[in-house]
Amino acid sequence: MLDVRRNVIDKVKSFPYDKEMVLDSISKQKFSYRKLFTLAYRSREDVLETESEEIIAILDNSIELLILYFAAMFTGKIIIPVDPQKSENEIELIIKIHNNAKVIRNVYLCNLEELLSDRKIEELFLDIDFDKIFLVTYTSGSTGTPKGVMHTAGNLFYSAIAFGKKLKYNEETILCHVMPMTYMAGILNSIFLPFIMGGKIVVFPRFSVKNAMMFWKNVIKYQGNTFWLSPTMVHLLMTVDRGNMVVEYFRDKTITISVGTAPLPLDLKRKFERKYNVKLYQSYGLSETLFITSEDEMSSGDGSVGTLLEDVELSMDYDFEILVHVPWMFQGYSNVGTKEYFKEGNYITGDLGKWREGELYITGRKKDLILRGGINIYPQDIEMCLGSWNGIEEVSVGSVFIGNEERIVCWYTGKKQKEGNLNNKIVKELGKQYKIDYFVYLDELPKNLNGKIDKIKLKKLYEESHDNKV
Repeated sequence: MLDVRRNVIDKVKSFPYDKEMVLDSISKQKFSYRKLFTLAYRSREDVLETESEEIIAILDNSIELLILYFAAMFTGKIIIPVDPQKSENEIELIIKIHNNAKVIRNVYLCNLEELLSDRKIEELFLDIDFDKIFLVTYTSGSTGTPKGVMHTAGNLFYSAIAFGKKLKYNEETILCHVMPMTYMAGILNSIFLPFIMGGKIVVFPRFSVKNAMMFWKNVIKYQGNTFWLSPTMVHLLMTVDRGNMVVEYFRDKTITISVGTAPLPLDLKRKFERKYNVKLYQSYGLSETLFITSEDEMSSGDGSVGTLLEDVELSMDYDFEILVHVPWMFQGYSNVGTKEYFKEGNYITGDLGKWREGELYITGRKKDLILRGGINIYPQDIEMCLGSWNGIEEVSVGSVFIGNEERIVCWYTGKKQKEGNLNNKIVKELGKQYKIDYFVYLDELPKNLNGKIDKIKLKKLYEESHDNKV
């Protein structure tokens, strides 16, 4: 097992303090390791001077929030990042759960008059309690009351080092940060990971349809070579790129693109890889377990989420539900118990999977499983099947109850299709039991704040619409 504390401190000692660590593409500010950690150290006094152990940071993507994470770590505070785009009701609920926390909605960095001259930067890390709760992140809340997932700084660093080794992050890494900075993909994946591996972070505007047109131009401008993207981002970025500028840019560079937060349709993966001649590396992880698997250069590329990271153990329950044990397991939930989420010391993921030649394949969510005629129907199988149909952009499949009857519904975007053709394809590839009862064509599928398709909302809207018609 890794000695996380010693490993982190040794890595920090090796960093050239005057090397550029973070570049803010919005404000054009540049931060060396020395400058960034000086600001974090000073901000711990100016911003976090409070008797409360907990800090609720309601902030959007910014260099201030990035620095605040390190400031909280140096201070021994628990930081609770909250997306300002959440509903006011959900924000108030989180504040109520942590009713003694200091709430921060604006951060103003202290004036930097002189650098840290009396302390070496690694000494700041020597003072960190790597086993103390440091971070609480909340789920999007689309499936009910959000749960606060608690992690130590040691958890984040351990997981980041394991993933960084597998994907070969190093001092040449220049990661373009576009994920929401209040969710785990924007914290662990896009801050802790490139930092602890000695790389550089370029803070882009939070990804949206509006700024997608500027994404590739910014990548080229700031010489990015490493990315964390969602499947929706991958699709949109292919759509807006109609020339060969990006292909030419990638040609002589080592590019690392990881895809997470949702299943990546195999057809989309192959189209992207053919166009840009680079691999998309799928990964698998949860807020509770952090990184579990990732594809790498040796992966088959046929839809798996790769192989296990070092020190991770995984097994399948009787019904193929994935059970996981990681050395960086979360420390519990802030607002609910954890006993029901574990089985014999392993975390119950709620995901269904299978092994093939040493690689893990996710077959769906257990709660989404549909039983028809005694046969298990996996919505993800249908989604992957139709995702390769020419003209379809996004697909979501689920069951709805109309009266007392369960029916399978498919929502999709892109080019409108003949329903008979779609069902013929499904029956041919998956069997008659997978036939769709109702197809719903939409201009776009609703998403929650971390970019995942909101299946709960889709089902609710369909059932309400059907009831109204009746």
